[in-house]
Amino acid sequence: MDWVKTVRVEPEEDRTDSEAPQRLEGPNKSTVQSLSYAWEGVVHAFAAHKHTRMQAVTVFLVVLAAVGLNVPPLPFLSLLGAMMLVVVAQLLNTALEYVAELTGGQDKPVAQAARNIADGAVLVAGVFAFVTGIIVFVHFSDLPSVFAEAQLPRELRIGVLQLTALGLFIVALIVGTVKRVSKRGTLTLGGPVSGHAAIGFLLATAIIFVTGNLSAAILAVALAMLIVQSRFQTGVHSLTELLLGSALGVLVGIVLFGSVPR
Repeated sequence: MDWVKTVRVEPEEDRTDSEAPQRLEGPNKSTVQSLSYAWEGVVHAFAAHKHTRMQAVTVFLVVLAAVGLNVPPLPFLSLLGAMMLVVVAQLLNTALEYVAELTGGQDKPVAQAARNIADGAVLVAGVFAFVTGIIVFVHFSDLPSVFAEAQLPRELRIGVLQLTALGLFIVALIVGTVKRVSKRGTLTLGGPVSGHAAIGFLLATAIIFVTGNLSAAILAVALAMLIVQSRFQTGVHSLTELLLGSALGVLVGIVLFGSVPR
C-alpha cells in the first residue's frame, strides 16, 4: 500500500508544480502562436515576393475605384472576394514552391504536376476576378454615368480588329504573368499555360462571334485544334497546359466579343 500511495502522490506533485499551468495555458498559447505564425507567413510573402505586393496594390486601387464609383455592398463583396481568392491562391502557390524546394523534388513528375495545378489555380482565380470586375464596374457602378457626364458615348463601340488586338494583349499579359510567377518557360515557349493554344482558341472564338457561320466556326476550331496537337506532339506542353491555354482563349474571347458592342 505504501508503494501504491507513493506512486499516486508523485504525479500529483508534478502536476501541481509544472504540468498543470502548461495544460491550462496550452490552448491559449497554441491559438496565439498559430495566429503569430500565420501573420509571419503573410508578412514574409509580401516582403519576399513582388507579385504578392503587386496583387496587394491592385486590390487597394480596385477597392478605391469601387468606393469612388459607388458600388453597392453585395457587388462590392463579390468583387473583394474574387480578388482575395487570387491572393489566397498566390499564397498557396508560394507555399507549395517552398515545399518543393525543401524536399528537393522540383524535377520529380509528382512535384511538377503539383506546381502546375497550383499555377492553374492562380490562373483560374485571376480570370474569375477579371470577369467579376468587368461585370461589377459595368453593371453595378456609376461608371456609365461618368462616361455620360464626360459627353462620351454610353456604349463604347470597338471594331473587330481592335477587339482582337485587345484580346491578344490580355492573353499575352495573363500567360506572361503566370509564367513569370511560376518561373517556368518563356513568353513563347513552355510554361504552365500554352500561349499558342490560348491565341488559337481566342481567334476561333472571335471568328464564331463575328461570322455566325457554322462552317466558319468548324474550320476555326479545327485550326485551333491543329495548333494544340502540334504543341502536344512536339512535347512543348502537356495536355493539362494545353487545356488551360485553350480555356483561357475561349474565356477572353467570350468576354470581349460577347459583351462589348461592335
